[in-house]
Amino acid sequence: MSSQPEILEYALVVTTASSTERPSSSLRVKYSSGREIRTTDLPMTVAKYAQMIEDQADIVSYIRDHGNFVK
Repeated sequence: MSSQPEILEYALVVTTASSTERPSSSLRVKYSSGREIRTTDLPMTVAKYAQMIEDQADIVSYIRDHGNFVK
């Protein structure tokens, strides 16, 4: 079995904290680890995500390289 998790889906999540009214964003990733489905968040700005889309970057490879996955 591969040591890499199976990436099931990902989404850019943008939230606004009510106390500061400053948006924050992250890339939320759902993945399978063995028989369990887990999630993790990677810090990512909207601008970086947009640039990756524009550049047609391999986002799944980015997730695998930068993700903190629980086994």
